[in-house]
Amino acid sequence: MSKRYCKECGNEIPKDAKFCPNCGAPIEDTEETKEADMEQYYDSSSKKRKSLIVMLVFLGTLILIVLGVIIYAEYRDAKAEQIAHDKYVRDSIATARKDSILLAQQKDQMRRDSIKFVRELPKRIKEAYINKVEAYYNQSGNFENGYFLYDLTKDGIPELWVVSGNGASDGRLNVFTYFNEDIISIFENNLGYSYFYKGKGYILQVVEDMYESKWYKIKYNGQGIEKEQVYEEEAYDEYGAQYKTPSLPDVKIYEMSNTSPILNMNIRTQQ
Repeated sequence: MSKRYCKECGNEIPKDAKFCPNCGAPIEDTEETKEADMEQYYDSSSKKRKSLIVMLVFLGTLILIVLGVIIYAEYRDAKAEQIAHDKYVRDSIATARKDSILLAQQKDQMRRDSIKFVRELPKRIKEAYINKVEAYYNQSGNFENGYFLYDLTKDGIPELWVVSGNGASDGRLNVFTYFNEDIISIFENNLGYSYFYKGKGYILQVVEDMYESKWYKIKYNGQGIEKEQVYEEEAYDEYGAQYKTPSLPDVKIYEMSNTSPILNMNIRTQQ
């Protein structure tokens, strides 16, 4: 920019002065000074614009960097979460498959054990019945005691009917069955001088003495065994009473020492 001089005294005037510092004369702007001022203004504005542009570019770059860091961090976290989720799914599927295989193996083993249990059930029942009759035999040693087999409950397992005692005074009838890996008594009563006959779904017990004859039907009612008197006959001659005989097949009573009927008995089990 060119220098300015006072028109009155010729002294050099500072660029922003409105009056001459030497003589005090007012300074008028010339075309040159106006152009110089405009040039200076534009130079200053240009520098400000450049500075602003630089600042905006810097801020934009900084914002982009920050946004990039945030986006990358979110992407990294999402990627890590996805990896963790995928691993969890794979592990869950593997665990479920392993559990399914183990459960199938356990079920198969239970099925095999159940089949084996059922197949071996007749053997266990026979062994239990033999132990029971041998116990009676060892306790009494009385060869008049005996037993027979008859499936009164129709469950496929014949009950063990034990006749024990010495005559009418202490004779007993006990009916045993196999339940829950044990022998249990399901019926008992006084015996007297008795004969047994096989009916259709029942056992007929005929009790006789020198005065009378009574018939009792022993049957299963769905909940337990019951005994019902169905016939009675009095003797007309106490020295030689001849009573009516049932038209049913009689029951053979086996000695306690004979276990063959138990070993040969037919047991029906559901598999």
